[in-house]
Amino acid sequence: MQKQKTGEISFSFMRQKTRKLPAEFDAFSDHGHGGTHKFMADDFCKAAYTGKLSPTKIWAAARFNLPGLVAYQSALRDGEPMAVPDCGEPPAGWEVLDAEL
Repeated sequence: MQKQKTGEISFSFMRQKTRKLPAEFDAFSDHGHGGTHKFMADDFCKAAYTGKLSPTKIWAAARFNLPGLVAYQSALRDGEPMAVPDCGEPPAGWEVLDAEL
C-alpha cells in the first residue's frame, strides 16, 4: 500500500479517493487493511440505498474467503479433501455503483 499526495490510497487492484468521505472519518485512516474498511462500509451503504451492486461484490469476497474456510475445516479433519463451493457470478445486467462517488 502506498499513500499518495493526491488524497488517494493506492492498491494494485483498486484506488479509493479519500475525499469521498466526510473529514470526520480522517481519524480512522489506518484501522485495518490500510484504512479500507470505511470505504467498503460507504460503498455498501450507497449500494443498498441505490439498489446497485457494490464495487466490493459479495461474489468476489466469497471467492477470496471460501478456500481458507474450507482449508481450515479440512485441517480439522486431518487433511480430508473437501470441495470449495463456487458461488457463481452476480446477476447479469446488475448496475455497479461508481466507486468514485
